[in-house]
Amino acid sequence: MNCFADYARTGSEAAFAVLVARYVNLVHSAAWRSTGNPHHAEEITQAVFIILARKAGGLPARHGVVRLAVSTARLTAANFCEGRNPPPTPRAGGLYAIHLDRTGTGGLETNRTVAG
Repeated sequence: MNCFADYARTGSEAAFAVLVARYVNLVHSAAWRSTGNPHHAEEITQAVFIILARKAGGLPARHGVVRLAVSTARLTAANFCEGRNPPPTPRAGGLYAIHLDRTGTGGLETNRTVAG
């Protein structure tokens, strides 16, 4: 199942949750390596998935999700570190707050958020 293509095509929250579950650790580690700060990496990780969700419909199918997620993480981290473009804020409905599992079990918790 290509969860990114499914999300881009249908806007399915289930597909987005699968996308997050599959790639959150990869995105977080790229952000952490780029910033050297785990707290900033968490903010950047959330921002990356917000960016991917917003741009999903306009991206060509040939773009690999891994490459896209990592390059978005690196660019967002670089902008964050240089004080440009703070991470985007969630729009009402349909996006998730991403919480990294701090127990070390590799789990992930996603909670639907509604921006106020």
